[in-house]
Amino acid sequence: MKKQELIIGIIAIIIVVLFLKGVKDSIKNLFGTFGLGTTVEEDKTESQIEKTEKKANQFSPLFWQKAPKGKTSQLFKQALTDRLINDIEDGIGFFYDSPEKILGAFRMCQYQSQVSWLAYNWQKKHGSDLQAWLSDRLDTDKQREAYLEILSITKNLPTGFLKQK
Repeated sequence: MKKQELIIGIIAIIIVVLFLKGVKDSIKNLFGTFGLGTTVEEDKTESQIEKTEKKANQFSPLFWQKAPKGKTSQLFKQALTDRLINDIEDGIGFFYDSPEKILGAFRMCQYQSQVSWLAYNWQKKHGSDLQAWLSDRLDTDKQREAYLEILSITKNLPTGFLKQK
């Protein structure tokens, strides 16, 4: 009889813990809906962004310069680089933001060296870090999703260090 009571007690504790976790998440989402905090979904997105940002060497303005001996970095021509930087700048407007425009600029990149080249030219033009600027400016839910997609796309590109001809 005591064994059954122990099992019932353990099951009851597990049910209570699961119930309280669900209540906690519901309350968190309710406060997030009214702008008094973040929702569980927003926390998950931020967590994914933080994990991806830690690995984002492609945003280093120096990455493109570190081609191994006998290889060269694949870069954009300067005119295209300037156009893509303008697209990134124009993606954040005074009244209206277009994360799709920024995302489009990064979809043009075929190599991580090109992302780094953009970051290098961004830093020359603005004196700031491109990845930090994106993280700061893309701040709504939809924009955070676009930022996460930018990180994901660029992280999975080949390095762009090809043999010299």
